[in-house]
Amino acid sequence: MRSTIIALLLIAAAVTGCSKSTVKPQWEKISELQKKNSLLDQQTKELTEQMEELQKLNKTLASLDKEARSDALNRLDRIEIQNRSGLYDKDDNGTKEKLIVYIKPFDDTPDPFKAAGRVEVELWNLDAEPQQARIGKWTVEPQQLKKLWSATFMTGYFRLTFDLENQIKEPAQNLTIKVKFTDYITGKVLNTQKAIAKTQK
Repeated sequence: MRSTIIALLLIAAAVTGCSKSTVKPQWEKISELQKKNSLLDQQTKELTEQMEELQKLNKTLASLDKEARSDALNRLDRIEIQNRSGLYDKDDNGTKEKLIVYIKPFDDTPDPFKAAGRVEVELWNLDAEPQQARIGKWTVEPQQLKKLWSATFMTGYFRLTFDLENQIKEPAQNLTIKVKFTDYITGKVLNTQKAIAKTQK
């Protein structure tokens, strides 16, 4: 194919009596076409390899019992807001500008595990008037949530940090965190809440 294109261009140049200045751009076009063709060949090769890998995966999955695969997955059973959750003064300036929420998901074993899902967090002052009771609301999407997992030798949890931007006005005695966790594996929605202190450092 490439040799045919080159031959045709040379014939055209000879027939029309093209000058060197005309032939040179033609060679540049040929070189550009060759590069594009090489790139397309590489992309085709990569796509073929990906397709073959997907076919292998599909064959493997088809050989597994669907119910057995489902039973093998971690299933979210409950969530807990850990005691360390609360307001923090991170720079010791007397203002609690951070809300840190520690969430521990449990499966039906029950063991803590890195559940996939969306988390909605609300901070409420239950002593305030109803229209002013909710201090803030934040949503953490699954793509971000999975990066916030912390694990130790004994356990694991999600550590979520939110800026309050001076939304806490003293005195705020009766503060409560509300958490809604939507499990992206089963679709289950779990809700929990916890009263917190406001004196953390």
